[in-house]
Amino acid sequence: MTGQPQLLYLLDANVYITAHRNYYAFDLCPGFWDCLIHYFNAGRILSIDRVRGELLEQNDTLSRWVDADCPAGMFVTSLENAVTDAYREVMRWVYGNPQFFQNAKDEFSRGADGWLVAYARVHNATLVSLERYAAEARNKVPLPNVCDQFGVLRKDTFEMLSELGARFDWRP
Repeated sequence: MTGQPQLLYLLDANVYITAHRNYYAFDLCPGFWDCLIHYFNAGRILSIDRVRGELLEQNDTLSRWVDADCPAGMFVTSLENAVTDAYREVMRWVYGNPQFFQNAKDEFSRGADGWLVAYARVHNATLVSLERYAAEARNKVPLPNVCDQFGVLRKDTFEMLSELGARFDWRP
């Protein structure tokens, strides 16, 4: 695919958490975690500081991996002027949207999701999350809904892995 720009994938916390707790546990599929580091080093994936903070709060094997094994720079700062401006725009839309209950808006504002959308928008990144679009949501502000509102391309973990050409070969 010469000449086509390579997508930059920006990972949501649930990509790490769900993989760790379910299908890509460290002892079951260490190749997944090696793959994340490989594609970070290749300039294809990253996340933001606020996701790192959410992961470190877990106080588990995943948080120890993030703290000890992730390369410096895998979680970039969200405190760039352009990202902060985009975040304000995202939050204006969220708080101005009558569809969502106030508690959903407040919860959204405390997490990394708004920052992820802002970073992805500014840096033309594809946001990778396992959340699903929910047209009728009221008790939660779904990340995919916000992505769609701001024209941020979104994928799930498996679409990202497929597009990257990742393989976890097992040989006895």
